[in-house]
Amino acid sequence: MAGGIAGAANGSATSGRNTISGCLNYGDMTVDMERASGIVATTNHRTDLIDCINYGNQTNSYNNTRVGMVTSAMAGNSTVTDCENYGNAIMTATQVSGKYSRVGGLVGIMNSSQVSLTGGGNYGKIVSDCTNGRGLLVAWFSDLKSMSDVVAGGSMY
Repeated sequence: MAGGIAGAANGSATSGRNTISGCLNYGDMTVDMERASGIVATTNHRTDLIDCINYGNQTNSYNNTRVGMVTSAMAGNSTVTDCENYGNAIMTATQVSGKYSRVGGLVGIMNSSQVSLTGGGNYGKIVSDCTNGRGLLVAWFSDLKSMSDVVAGGSMY
């Protein structure tokens, strides 16, 4: 995992919360890995990302990747609130049968009925030949609690 601020944030499954707020990332990354993000690669168990902004670009060549320019994956009662992305996500991997690359302007995948995305927005470009999971805001929803008041700016190629 690679993150501009942290590789992973994993709190207790039952009590307390991790709060990551007011972080800025200006660093670009060129990676070949499964989970990568401008702020925190993976947010698990009771993690809140608040008022964070990513300006860094990412080029990723890994097949079967999860990329979100704020976080690549959300699970276990995590939230993203008022976070923004201005960086570009450039996926250079080609589509491979049985491999599912996901790239989102804010979040790669949301996979828990307890995760939410509120406010903020994406203003960067998504460039990818992988057509099975890309989005200006979120690449893939397998489950989520809510998503509201988020701006889907930027563009997708």
